[in-house]
Amino acid sequence: MRLILIALTMAFAAQAQSPERPRILGLAHVALRVGDIEKSRAFYKDFLGFAEPFSLNNPDKSLSLTFIKINDRQYIELFPGLDPGADRLHHLALETDNAEQMRVYLAAQGVRVPAQVPKGRIGNLNFNITDPDGHTVEIVEYAPDGWSLREKARYVPETRISTHLLHAGILVGNLESAMRFYRHVLGFHEIWRGSGRRRLCRVHAIPRPART
Repeated sequence: MRLILIALTMAFAAQAQSPERPRILGLAHVALRVGDIEKSRAFYKDFLGFAEPFSLNNPDKSLSLTFIKINDRQYIELFPGLDPGADRLHHLALETDNAEQMRVYLAAQGVRVPAQVPKGRIGNLNFNITDPDGHTVEIVEYAPDGWSLREKARYVPETRISTHLLHAGILVGNLESAMRFYRHVLGFHEIWRGSGRRRLCRVHAIPRPART
């Protein structure tokens, strides 16, 4: 009995010391590599009706990436220079309300993270992690002085085809590993699963609240 009590006490102590996962507020942006940036701009702006609030340049003044605004908290990022046969998905980004706490939590879950949370080029707190299939997942916290909140309630024309970015889809090699990462580590939950030549599994974009 003593051994069982000691084991239970150690388990509860370990659980109490484990960092809590902060809230994930939703899908912040999807970043895409594109072959023709001007055609892509025309597609998202002229055809779909979105606005382009800001962009970033390389040191040589060439375009590094540009931002297509969906709403105050969601964007599509376009990176020029798509190589033939390359993956068009550059990365996905998830918004959290505490990037540093998320960094500590992910490290405790065995996910490789940076030593600190830096500020990105547009002033938000962000860092990158990698999912089991090698996709880059950015964790971002919008800073009060960042460009995203600076443009709040601006660049949201009535002409845009949608006011929300509802989901993003990725191809995975091992569904079990992907589900462990997105469901157990990040806290999402599965809402639907299909079958066929390409199995489709849909995971809800806004996970359960953090443990209290």
